[in-house]
Amino acid sequence: MGDEKRMNEIIIVSSVILGVAVVSAVGYFLVKRFLKDRILDGDGMVNDRCLSCTYHLGGGMEGDSLSITVKENDNETATLEVVSCKSPYFEEITENYTVSFNSLEKIYQIYKKYKAEKWGELPKSELIALDEPVVSVCIKTANTTVSFDSTKEFPKNAGTIISEISSVLYDCIEQAKSSKQPSSAE
Repeated sequence: MGDEKRMNEIIIVSSVILGVAVVSAVGYFLVKRFLKDRILDGDGMVNDRCLSCTYHLGGGMEGDSLSITVKENDNETATLEVVSCKSPYFEEITENYTVSFNSLEKIYQIYKKYKAEKWGELPKSELIALDEPVVSVCIKTANTTVSFDSTKEFPKNAGTIISEISSVLYDCIEQAKSSKQPSSAE
C-alpha cells in the first residue's frame, strides 16, 4: 500500500512539472510571436522604433523654409524628402531620395538618449521674436509621436537634440546627393 501511494505522489509531481513546462513553452512562443518585430532594450523592456522624423526650419525676415522628412520604407531603406523655398515669392522645390534605414536608427538613438518620449506637452514660451525663424521637430515611433518647436519652452537638452537630429538629416542629404541625382517633384 505504501509503494502504491508513493508511486501516485511521483506521478502527480511529474504531471505538475510537465504541465508547468508545457505552459511555459507555450507562453514563450506566444510572446515571441507577438513581439517579433519589437526590440528588447537592456532592461528587458519592449522598445519601439523610429518610423519617421520631420525637421522644419522656416519663417523669419526672409521667409525661407526648409523641411526635411525621412520615413521608413522597410527595415533597410527610408525615403528622404527635402522641400525648400528661398522665400514666399518663389516656388517650392521638392527632392526625393532613397536612403539607408540607418538614419532613422540614429535619430531613434538620439530620441532615447535624451528621453524625448517623456517630454509630453510643452508650454508656450513667453519669449518669441516675431522675425525669428521657427525650428520644429516631429518624431513618430511605433508607439508615440513627439513634437516640439522653438515657440515652446524647451526641456533641458532640447537644443542639443535638435542639433544632433538636424546633423543626421543634413549628413543624409549629402550622402544621397553624392550617390545619385534626386527625382524632383512639385
